[in-house]
Formats: sequence, structure tokens, C-alpha cells
Amino acid sequence: MFYQLVKVMKIREATKKDFDQIWPIFHEIVRTGETYAYPQNTSKEQALKIWMDTPKKTFVFEDDGNILGTYYHPAKGYVDALVMYKWIY
Repeated sequence: MFYQLVKVMKIREATKKDFDQIWPIFHEIVRTGETYAYPQNTSKEQALKIWMDTPKKTFVFEDDGNILGTYYHPAKGYVDALVMYKWIY
């Protein structure tokens, strides 16, 4: 019989303390200039404002305390969300 092990990742609202783990994800994606329209040289302080202060709500998904991705719902109430994640191998 075949059994598949499924690991459950936690999704929760982000806190300011999470930003130290969010920043490398944000920076890696934005610096390439291929996905989001943020300036490629966005500083950590600017990113904190963009990702944590401006949105209506910001969330993270984590595995054993390690943040693997993040998303937010825009402040203007749009239905879509902006998502960033790091590759898991």
C-alpha cells in the first residue's frame, strides 16, 4: 500500500518581527526586476513600508518557524493578493 506523507505548513498574519525573514525573499525577487514593479534597488526600510505598513493585511506561510513565503492583501481592498515565496528543494 502507498502512503504519502504530507507536511502541513502554517499560514498566519505577519508581524514586524517576521520581516527579517521576509526581507531576503522580497529582495531576491525584486532585485531581478522580472516580477514586480518595485525598483530593483528597493532598500530594506522601503520594503518594510511596502510589504508590512501599506497593505491591509500581510501573511506568511511557515514550516517549523522558517518563513517560506509571504503575501498581502492591498489596502484598497482589491480581491487579488501579491505573493512571494522561495524555492523549496
